Amino acid sequence: MRKSVLDRRTFVMGSAGIGASALVSGMLAGCAPEPDGGAWPSAQESVHRIRLSFDGAAVEAALDEGEAARAFAALLPLELAMDDLNGNEKFAALDAPLPTGPYAPGRVEAGDLMLYGDDCAVLFYESFDTPYRYTRMGRVEDAAALAALAAA
Repeated sequence: MRKSVLDRRTFVMGSAGIGASALVSGMLAGCAPEPDGGAWPSAQESVHRIRLSFDGAAVEAALDEGEAARAFAALLPLELAMDDLNGNEKFAALDAPLPTGPYAPGRVEAGDLMLYGDDCAVLFYESFDTPYRYTRMGRVEDAAALAALAAA
């Protein structure tokens, strides 16, 4: 298991000086897919930029403006012990639930930062079709760099 650290960096758009720390690990189990063909909400303007550090190397991500992304940003800086699942994603349980607005995207893309359920942060480093429902929180802009970090 690789330790991943998410550090807060704000994209200046008003005051956002909140932060907390937590060490978390978790596993995803016993959840059934809910295929409904729902679409993602329209793309939203990103207001927070964060840096995800993995053993000293880093990638940049942009958080969406949705409620889940704002609640996630309020947790930063945050240290997560993320587990790998199926060779395409890293995930970690959060200490508290976040607001949700789940959709069944049909496909996740490398770089997507999602919330599974209401308390499981998921970072996808491979693209694939999926029947599962997620709440979109943001996106790593350089998915190729993320994939290289996840494989290292």
